[in-house]
Amino acid sequence: MQGELSPQNRSSRRLTPRKPVTVAVEDGEASRAYGVVTNISETGACVVTDSVVGQGRIVLLRMSFYRHADLFETEARVVWSGEDGGSSSTRMVLQGVQFTQLSDRELSKLRTLLASPDFVYGEVSRVTPEFEDLVSALRKDLGRLGTKLSRVTNADDE
Repeated sequence: MQGELSPQNRSSRRLTPRKPVTVAVEDGEASRAYGVVTNISETGACVVTDSVVGQGRIVLLRMSFYRHADLFETEARVVWSGEDGGSSSTRMVLQGVQFTQLSDRELSKLRTLLASPDFVYGEVSRVTPEFEDLVSALRKDLGRLGTKLSRVTNADDE
């Protein structure tokens, strides 16, 4: 994938969620993209969405972690992007993001989440058929999450 960082070039070890971590990705110009996190660290994440945001773009991430009511929000820069070569008829785009505006409070919150048993060391190197099934199963829920986020965000802006 274009611009992808090798494991040797990463500053933090990646963790794979045992339970789904959903994400809404907003770039300020296009419509929101929704997806799931395949791996995450203190400095960034790999997310799977159904649309390309674009390398170099600054985005707002709103992540929902399993069993946590509060959304985890941070700005990030898309450092690489590419479509998965899987057999699914559903378009799946892998995107690597690097967190750019992580406050001390948010970093502490993220460290606590990543230290939980809900995460394991290791990476998903490509989208598996099981993961495709999960994304398909979550598509309706991700859409509802997007609608809810839109309402909450629009209410906060008023």
